[in-house]
Amino acid sequence: MNVRKLYTLLVAGLMVFLLVILGNIISVGERLDQIHSGLAYFFYFLLFFLLNVGVLYPLYRILKSSTLDLSILYEDDGQVRSKEIRQLAEKFKNESDLNEDQKQVLQETVRVEQITTTKNLLKQYVDERFTQMDEAIFAKAQLVFVATAVSQSGRIDALTSLVFNIQLVTQLIKILGFRPTYYQLAKLYLNVFLTALLVESIDDLFDAENGILAGTLSPLLKGIPFIKEIANSTLDGAFSAFLTLRIGYITKTYLKGEDKMFSRKGIRKSARLFAKQSISSVVKKAVLNLKFNSNKKVKVS
Repeated sequence: MNVRKLYTLLVAGLMVFLLVILGNIISVGERLDQIHSGLAYFFYFLLFFLLNVGVLYPLYRILKSSTLDLSILYEDDGQVRSKEIRQLAEKFKNESDLNEDQKQVLQETVRVEQITTTKNLLKQYVDERFTQMDEAIFAKAQLVFVATAVSQSGRIDALTSLVFNIQLVTQLIKILGFRPTYYQLAKLYLNVFLTALLVESIDDLFDAENGILAGTLSPLLKGIPFIKEIANSTLDGAFSAFLTLRIGYITKTYLKGEDKMFSRKGIRKSARLFAKQSISSVVKKAVLNLKFNSNKKVKVS
């Protein structure tokens, strides 16, 4: 896919999503205005505030970040590119959040031209950040699961997914201290917007009463109180969390520079596999956290 086609798809997807969201916002605003005009103004102000804090400001911070090609650290061709490693070490030392001791150790390995040691040291520092990224991806996926499972509105689910996934991309970039290229960012945000559109329509798929799965679920869940609603909400949340895990994995792949070593098809396949292997753990931890917090509140009261 060339750059022009990608940007066209991104703009088209963004326009469709914004039109859908704008229509929903106007509809809610008109209903609130019928109750009291002050409620409508407060609603619009709150949305404007959340848009700036949750979407526009994170995007601004990302665009201000610089890029860093880490693929050289993970190449296994038996070669050590001294010049590139030294340049990478210098940029990482100056623009990342290494402490003074780490900076001095890194600078010393470059000074004495221990390039292999420098490469291994850089890889150690970077891998520590990727471990933090994994934790951030799992934590955000749990939030998405809970938020979209509790919500009974596909429109709210879409907005939640959009905000949380943009926050996730921002958080991963902040952990490393560097962003992907603009082309990679465009692909990432195309994924984020398309995911939000997909999440909005997922209620219809997982609706145990009227959705596509109704014919399968209804006989199995018949006669069990509230189980249809619980099943619908759980599937809703799990699917949204699955997509968040996928976006997190792809973001990490771009930051790591692995897109240069694997095909787009291979990255998408790996992202699906990662999300598939991780979703059960995410759902389990999210449910346990909810149960723990509810028990804690009961004991306190």
